[in-house]
Amino acid sequence: MVPITNISTQMPVPAAIPMPGEGSSTGFQDLLAGAIQNVELDGANSQKAAQQFLSGDSDDIHKAAIAAQRADLSSSLFLAVRNKVISAYQEIMKMQM
Repeated sequence: MVPITNISTQMPVPAAIPMPGEGSSTGFQDLLAGAIQNVELDGANSQKAAQQFLSGDSDDIHKAAIAAQRADLSSSLFLAVRNKVISAYQEIMKMQM
């Protein structure tokens, strides 16, 4: 049987994630810019891995395939989120005041 220990010896509770408008310095524009940069970075890494494989600098085809798949998934996710944001915006614009 495991003895009961003091709660203070357990792992500390992490601080709450700040909600938008509660002193959070990250705005929607910053999140969008970061997402775009991540998609572009994944695409660049995919091209670099493919170029290294094709030029013979790397024999690891798996690395090139995984980088290409990651870039594809990243862009697909970004497009899905973009479509949802546009759809939500259009629904808001249809509302009557």
